[in-house]
Amino acid sequence: VQLYPPRAWDATVGIMGMGVLGEDAVKHLRVFGYKLRSWSRTPRPIEGVTGFAGPDEFNAFLSGTDILVNLQPLTPETHGILNYETFRKLNRSGLTDGPVVINAARGGHQREADLVRALTDGTLRAASLDVFEVEPLPKHSPLWELPNCFITPHIAAASSERTGVAYFSKVIRDHEAGLPLPNVVDRQRGY
Repeated sequence: VQLYPPRAWDATVGIMGMGVLGEDAVKHLRVFGYKLRSWSRTPRPIEGVTGFAGPDEFNAFLSGTDILVNLQPLTPETHGILNYETFRKLNRSGLTDGPVVINAARGGHQREADLVRALTDGTLRAASLDVFEVEPLPKHSPLWELPNCFITPHIAAASSERTGVAYFSKVIRDHEAGLPLPNVVDRQRGY
């Protein structure tokens, strides 16, 4: 099935998770002229992005979102957040055939039975999934058979041996020089 995308300036992309990945996505999407929205745990003001934060603003964020991009960390609060109830709250008057979901974060964010339901009953126009509840995605999963479900094998942020060695070598050199470690996990927050 060939899906014809809308013009960028006619679509609103809502990004869940405004950490390093979310901010990088904003930078790249802004170039194409998308209207941008963000939703995160705490407010993250970013120029040119309509920001929403916390559970009280989640529905308002969804209601104006045509293309929902999930880039947030998996925490007890975000587990299963990509579900039928969430999909039904997306903007129904934006894209011609309905909203789209992209999950490039963690499989635990999505309820795959809800995705199947939403993709077959028209609640979602399409989904692009890089992660799954069980990986690799089982051969018997109905997601394989849906023409409006695009599957990639958990490669949204692939690293080569060369780039991985270069990155970790720099981290070690910086640490030995007394610089702070990047990407330190806050055990309280879970990411």
